[in-house]
Amino acid sequence: MNISRTRTGVETRTSKMTTQKALWLPNVGAEFTLGENEIREPGPGEVLVKLEASAINPIDRRIQKEGFSLADKYPAIIGDSGSGVVTKAGDGVTNLVTGDKV
Repeated sequence: MNISRTRTGVETRTSKMTTQKALWLPNVGAEFTLGENEIREPGPGEVLVKLEASAINPIDRRIQKEGFSLADKYPAIIGDSGSGVVTKAGDGVTNLVTGDKV
């Protein structure tokens, strides 16, 4: 069980999940597949966000069909559009705390 404080000082308790669902791209030109991904702890300057909404955008479909230099290792998880709630902040994060909506 993780316990953290929010901006208002309220404690929140969450059970620790070790995996999450993710949309994987097995290879260039392949169909996306739903699978599991390990949840890692946020590093310095990073936050862990529990996604509440995400999207596949036209650029994601283009990467799926043609590839992209940033997704050079497959299988890959691509995409960067989403919104949710911060569940943990790494060292040095001062502008976001647990419970912030992002």
